[in-house]
Amino acid sequence: MSAWPYRRQIVLVAGAMALGSIARIWAQTRPGNWDFYQWVNTSNAVIQGQDPYTIYGYNYPPPWVMILALFNNVTSSDASFRFLIALLMIAVDIGIAYLLLKRGYSLAAAVFSLSPILIAISGQHQQVDGITVFLALSGMVLAGLAKGATLTRYDWGAVLLLGASLSFKPVFLVFPIWLVVRPGPWRRRVFYLVAPGGVLLLAVATAFVAYPADAVVGRIFFHQGMNDSPLLQTFAPHQITPWLIEHGFSKIIFLTLLISAGLLFRKLRPFELALIYSVSALTFSWAFA
Repeated sequence: MSAWPYRRQIVLVAGAMALGSIARIWAQTRPGNWDFYQWVNTSNAVIQGQDPYTIYGYNYPPPWVMILALFNNVTSSDASFRFLIALLMIAVDIGIAYLLLKRGYSLAAAVFSLSPILIAISGQHQQVDGITVFLALSGMVLAGLAKGATLTRYDWGAVLLLGASLSFKPVFLVFPIWLVVRPGPWRRRVFYLVAPGGVLLLAVATAFVAYPADAVVGRIFFHQGMNDSPLLQTFAPHQITPWLIEHGFSKIIFLTLLISAGLLFRKLRPFELALIYSVSALTFSWAFA
C-alpha cells in the first residue's frame, strides 16, 4: 500500500474512518459499563462541589473529570452525556488515524479505525486511553522536528503534549526514560525526562485547591488496578505466580522489561518509539482490566 498514490491511500483511510465512526456511534447505544457510570457519578460530584476522589474513588488526574463535568453540565440526560463523550472519542481516534496516515502508515490507520477493540473501547467502554495516545503521538511528531544542540519550540511543544497525555491518564509514565536513553544532546534528553512529569505534577496539584491532597495523591499514584499480570500468568510457573504478584514482583518485572525495551529500540525516531512503547507497555503490564 505504501506504493499506492497518496490520494488512493487517503480515500481508503477516509472510508475506514467513516465506517469506524458509524460503528462507534452505534456502540455507544449499547449498555454502559462500570466506567461510564463512574463518569456520571464523578462529574456530578464536581458539579455539586463534592470530592470525587474520596466519595467515588476517582483515580485519574483532574483534566478528564473537568471535561466530563463540562459535558454533563451542558447535556440533559445520561444518553446525551454518553453521546457527547463518544463524539470526543471519535474525534480523537480520527486524529490518531490521521497521524498514522501522515507518517506513512496508511494500512495501520485503516485497521486502527475499523478495529473491533477500538470500536468497543471508544464507543461502548468510553475509556480515556485514546486521548493519552493522541497527545503522546502528537508530541513525538514535534520531537522528531527538533534539531541541533539547543532546545527549540518543537521540544517545548513535545514535552507539553506528553505532559498533557500523562495528565489525562499516565499510560506513558515510563516513556520519558525511553527518551533519555536516545542518542542526542544531554540537555534535550534530561529535558524530556523531567519536564513531562512536571506538567503531570502541576495538573495533579490543581486538584489540591478543592480536594484533600492525600486523597488525590493516593488515588492517582497508588492505584493498584487489577494486579493480575497476564505476562506472569502466562509464562511463570503457576506454583509461584500468586506469590510473585502478591509481593509486587509483577511491577518490578514490568519496569525491568519495559526499560530494557527502551534501550533496545533507543535509535528509533520518536514517533516510532512511542508506537513500540505502547505495544511494550501493553505486553508487559502488571494489570489488565
